[in-house]
Amino acid sequence: MSIDAPRANGGGVIPVLAPVAGSQQAVAVSAVSAQSTAIPEGVYIVGIYSDVRCHIAVGADPTATTNHLPVPADSLVYMRVKPGEKIAGISTTTGTLWIQGLN
Repeated sequence: MSIDAPRANGGGVIPVLAPVAGSQQAVAVSAVSAQSTAIPEGVYIVGIYSDVRCHIAVGADPTATTNHLPVPADSLVYMRVKPGEKIAGISTTTGTLWIQGLN
């Protein structure tokens, strides 16, 4: 569910995503693929932020490789997911991948 908020310039509305309590997680990424826990029920969009450049894979039991979707360091990426899926990350540099469920 999104909440509509007025635009700053006064025309129309823009969707606003709200964090889902208890759906945030931090995954340590390194040269070996690491998985999140399962995305909780009711979460269909996640915000993903990493403090290092990494690659992510999404699925029931994903293993990330450097052929998967790259996530730039210090950038926020939004992704559609299904409850029960996991997100895996891998990086040539040790860092943290933060995942926040949104609705």
